[in-house]
Amino acid sequence: MVKSVISPWNSERILLALTAQSNQGLDRVQDMFANDPLFFQFQGDTVLVAANQPNPSPYDATGYNVEFLEQTSQRRIEHTNLLSRATRFLQDNWFLLPTGIVIASLMLYGISQLYINRVASGGAR
Repeated sequence: MVKSVISPWNSERILLALTAQSNQGLDRVQDMFANDPLFFQFQGDTVLVAANQPNPSPYDATGYNVEFLEQTSQRRIEHTNLLSRATRFLQDNWFLLPTGIVIASLMLYGISQLYINRVASGGAR
C-alpha cells in the first residue's frame, strides 16, 4: 500500500507511507516507483498494489493489480499573488468565463443603446 498524507510537521510537504505484509511485498511496492508506466497510473491518496503472478516483472504493468482510493479531501496549499489566484480560479471554474463574457457584452450593449438614444434625442432629458 502507498499512502500520501500532508506532513504534520510542515504543511507544505507530503509524506509517502509504503507498507506491505512482507519484505518481498515492500520490494514490489518500491518497484512501482522505479517503473514509470506503473508510477504514472497513481491517483488519489491511497494505492493498493497486488501481484497477479508469483514473481511479476517490475516492468510488466499487467503483472500487478492496482486499486486507487480517495480517503481524504484534497486541499491546495499555495502562497501566490492576486493574479495567480485569479488565473487559478478561472482554470478551476472555466465554465464561468463564457457566462461572464455574455453578461458583460449585454451590459455594454445596453449602455451603448442608452448613449445612442441620448445622442439621437439631442441630449435633451
